[in-house]
Amino acid sequence: MAAAELSRSPYSWRSRFSAGFSENVALELMVALDLPRQAWWRIPLVALAVFSCYCFDWKPLRYIVSEVALEFARVRGFPVHRVSYDTIIWNDQTFRFGIACTLADVFCGIIPLIWAAQLGFASNIVLITRAGGLLMVVNLSRRCLTDFVFSLGVPWIFADEVVGGLTYFIVWAAAVTHLRKQLRSEARLEPELVRAPRGRLQS
Repeated sequence: MAAAELSRSPYSWRSRFSAGFSENVALELMVALDLPRQAWWRIPLVALAVFSCYCFDWKPLRYIVSEVALEFARVRGFPVHRVSYDTIIWNDQTFRFGIACTLADVFCGIIPLIWAAQLGFASNIVLITRAGGLLMVVNLSRRCLTDFVFSLGVPWIFADEVVGGLTYFIVWAAAVTHLRKQLRSEARLEPELVRAPRGRLQS
């Protein structure tokens, strides 16, 4: 749930169960894609990363996401004003943007999946930074689409859950697919590393 209408806490039910949800989705995708079991050690790290994410407030990101919603409502001509850094009132309805609204939990969760053992530390940091930037674009696009559907009169629970659910699935599927390609690349690389010393000796 990207943002909760009349929520009493910045942490929705998705926030509270996000670690388990992320772990289960990643595991299901890994099974469906027939990934080798040696890659499954990453699954507990996914849950740990998502759990660690909720140890921080992510206030700047929550402000940015709420600001996008606020400006969108203004452009569409709806009465809206800010209450706090993560809360706005839109058409007399209160929306508080929690951590799940930022996809910060997803960002943390995909790090164990996209980390490439054959790459150096610096290269992995670049990869993670790029993934974070892409997720920001995806999330703000999701936010605009959700707000647009809501502005058409669709109940918030449907607008948010449908768009949010599809976004979560697409991102996790992309991360696991990336992992599959990475493992295939590593599998092709290992025989070459084994043959290389022998080839040098023959030369």
